[in-house]
Amino acid sequence: MMGRRVIPSAVWTALIVACALVHALVYIQHQRQDWPNDRIFSDQGEFEALGKNLLTHGRFTRYPDASPPITESERMPGYPLMLAAIYAVTGPSRMAVVLVQAVLFAVTCLVISRIGALVWSPRVGVAAGLAAALYPPLPYWSALALTEILATLLTTVAVFYLLRGVRSKSALDFALAGAAFGYLTITRPAWALLAPVLALVLLLVTWGTAERVRLRRLVAMGAAMAVIVVPWVGFVYTHFHVVRLNPVALWRTAYWGYWQGVFPGRMAAEIDAVTDSDLEGEALMTRLRQIGPDVERMKTYVVESRSITALWRGIPDVHAMTQAKFGIEDASRAIILRHLREGDLGGFLYRRLTYGSFALWASDIPIRYSQINATPVLTIRLMQLTQVLVLALCAWGVIVTLRTHRVAGAVFLAALVYTELVHVFIHSDIRFSLPVKPLVMLLAVVAVTQLGHVRVFQGAAAVKTAPQRG
Repeated sequence: MMGRRVIPSAVWTALIVACALVHALVYIQHQRQDWPNDRIFSDQGEFEALGKNLLTHGRFTRYPDASPPITESERMPGYPLMLAAIYAVTGPSRMAVVLVQAVLFAVTCLVISRIGALVWSPRVGVAAGLAAALYPPLPYWSALALTEILATLLTTVAVFYLLRGVRSKSALDFALAGAAFGYLTITRPAWALLAPVLALVLLLVTWGTAERVRLRRLVAMGAAMAVIVVPWVGFVYTHFHVVRLNPVALWRTAYWGYWQGVFPGRMAAEIDAVTDSDLEGEALMTRLRQIGPDVERMKTYVVESRSITALWRGIPDVHAMTQAKFGIEDASRAIILRHLREGDLGGFLYRRLTYGSFALWASDIPIRYSQINATPVLTIRLMQLTQVLVLALCAWGVIVTLRTHRVAGAVFLAALVYTELVHVFIHSDIRFSLPVKPLVMLLAVVAVTQLGHVRVFQGAAAVKTAPQRG
């Protein structure tokens, strides 16, 4: 009797990479039709300008010809540094950027596969890698010149080295995790406290166990992170005389977060159009009454938003405009705190934990932006329902992991809870949760294997063909 032929692990690895790359190329073709429209994800042009100017002028600025020089005050340097490195080889090219990001996406799928193999088994790792490779939002964002896929790779790599360090008790693994956390911080500052949170979790859950994490290993992680982050903080202080990661973006995004969910999506779009218009007085009120019944609240939003925008819009001098953005931070903070003091704290938290949480975790529509409005509502709802089901599986996967692999489960749960809590206080968008979506897919796979008692990809655990038996 012939034995079952076991598929080598290299074949599964190749399959994960092939699925990820093909999926990414499909989305590059899908998204490239929107690239010429600078109003769609306008951040792309800003990041590309920063990357070009870093390469050609050696300065972190969007205004290379300004005299005296103007340092960028809104964006972080992690992603523009990657763009500059790509441009040094290919020249300025969005196609080159997204092709590199396709490779980063494939690497991310391999890393989440390694995490699955490290915590559970190689076959669970293979299933998780394939699930990530086939999850549309990941290649959707990799086909745009935005920070998302780089941040996703860095988060996944950091978690991998952190968990491997717990097993290996190696300070080097913790240092590599710290380096990934550091570069993540100077790419997306919302993730700055993830490393300290996970360090505290590891101290608590391993205390008194054989897996106890020694303080010196966490010091190695913190030191590696500091090597990357501290120079940036010093750079910001030198140029702006403030000790911050991002000089002018925190309270402005918090202001958007305060109003997020107050008005339904289509109504919010109409109100934003009114805000950008020249309507005043009775004409303004007439238009607001046509939109909906809560006229006074809509008027409050329009007046506030216009007052913030007026602080910088139309300023011809780029130096004065850059300085005015600090005024936007102060004005946004004052408005939010006033609303909360006037008794809207409960409403604010309710909106953030309901509408804001849904927007963060389950609102992805992986269709190019210019086609979304033409997409049937039923199709959009089915996409969102699918994401809700994946999240439900993820939640069960967390429970299963906490029962069977307590340390890894605590790390995964802490990363997910951190993502939620950070975005309670600032504007939430589906792409802001993307860095932990590979973990979500891994945990969903764990839930499926446990709920169905499925032995996933039985042959994936072998490295070479099993011997025949007669």
